Amino acid sequence: MRVVSLFGTVLLAALPACATILGISEGNPEPNVLEDDPGRSGDGTVTPGQGSTSTADGGTPVLDACAPCPGESMCTDLNTNARNCGRCGHDCRGSKCTLGACEPTVIASGQENPVDIAIDGQRVYWVNNGSAANQFTDGAARYCTKSDCTSTSIVSTSATAPTGVATDGASMFYTTAAGGGSVMTCPNGNCGSPVTLASNQANVFGLAVDGSSVIFSLRSVGGSPASIRYVPKAGGPVATFVNAPGFLDATFLSVHQKSSRVYFTQTAQGLIGRCNTNGTCMENGAFASIGTTAAPTGVTFDGTRAYYTQGTVIGSVTPGSSDFRMFATDAAAHSVVTDGDEIYWSQNDGSIIACPKGATCAPDKRLVLARSQLNPTRLVVDKEFVYWVNSWPNGGAVVKVPR
Repeated sequence: MRVVSLFGTVLLAALPACATILGISEGNPEPNVLEDDPGRSGDGTVTPGQGSTSTADGGTPVLDACAPCPGESMCTDLNTNARNCGRCGHDCRGSKCTLGACEPTVIASGQENPVDIAIDGQRVYWVNNGSAANQFTDGAARYCTKSDCTSTSIVSTSATAPTGVATDGASMFYTTAAGGGSVMTCPNGNCGSPVTLASNQANVFGLAVDGSSVIFSLRSVGGSPASIRYVPKAGGPVATFVNAPGFLDATFLSVHQKSSRVYFTQTAQGLIGRCNTNGTCMENGAFASIGTTAAPTGVTFDGTRAYYTQGTVIGSVTPGSSDFRMFATDAAAHSVVTDGDEIYWSQNDGSIIACPKGATCAPDKRLVLARSQLNPTRLVVDKEFVYWVNSWPNGGAVVKVPR
């Protein structure tokens, strides 16, 4: 049987943003939504003289070369100071600061089209979608420790066209096209004998995990039904959250642990929805519809508002209301996450951006964390770093930069 990747045979960089944002797995013991981080400032705002002052041609921020940063004996050049890179207090943690951005660290290079990433307190997990030349049978699910990720320390297991990965801090969960579409796990890090949690799940795509279940989405391809389903982490019957004929692309998932809710988007229908992780949904899973032309893709929740990517903008909305706001324009975001104080996203132009939460993200409030990345797609964040995958055949990579 010929396996066709959900990404087709075209490079991810040539696809729309919605094709490259995968299941957002935020259900980790050290979650991507860091709501209780005492090390963060109250509102994360950038005070005058502590951020970019204007934007040069080409979009490169013109930063203050003599900023009055606290704790410094003289004025600080935000373009080059590694303790105050891009804005006061942004520490590069040992790397160089160039043009106001810290030099990223490549965790793993030479990856065959990595497309999703997850983290916990100790490890980084990712999946390589594989190559079209090998009909995506050379895909893999991998992990390594955050402090040691060399070719000899990476744990890897084969997978056909995997698209989603998640972790609960002990085990890795991932998708594969094998077995008619399957959800797999490496229990307690044992990838020598992966366990099948669900099989015959045609066009399985996004993946997330909460305290007791693995949540996954099925895309509608060739007339097959789309749905959002879940299976117990310890194994058992598969149940369905949402299953409706009109759901064409229920693909992008995010779990908010404190509220026990899973959030999802449906790009073709212009829908953002949520369900309780116990399997019950409200209004057929939808709390907001933003129209059939709006095409929301990635989604994350900060405990109050849902932030979503939508073409070249990032918007936000309070669940159960219609108070839609434009958070950022000229964003062209692949993926979006939050740490509770700031919103982070990856852009089509190869940038990783951070911006304090608020009504809007003005250009002079944006912090460029990294530039010139090769098709950065999915990203996650912990208390120190932002991690992401550069989705590219053979030359793909797993990368991090201080947040």
